[in-house]
Amino acid sequence: MRILFALPGLHKYERGAEVALNALATELAIGGDDVTLIGSGDPKPSRPYRFLRAQSLQREGFEHFPSLPVFRSETVYEEASFVPGLLRRYRPRDFDPTFPS
Repeated sequence: MRILFALPGLHKYERGAEVALNALATELAIGGDDVTLIGSGDPKPSRPYRFLRAQSLQREGFEHFPSLPVFRSETVYEEASFVPGLLRRYRPRDFDPTFPS
């Protein structure tokens, strides 16, 4: 299967979701699936999956931004800054299922 995981913090942070998706992607790739991750960190050549970089702004820079209904926290601002880069990298025809964060 051709699988895509996309999350701004991939290969940039070692937090809960990032750690879980890296581990899942590694196991799926070792098992023979064609796995791609899109994140805002740097490629790690030792990983058995493909990594594509899509830039985002760090959430720490948004900690003092106003909390609005749509942009209720710094994480939402970070994810919004990730969307343009993600859209440049994402090709739906290249993947079977896609798992958004």
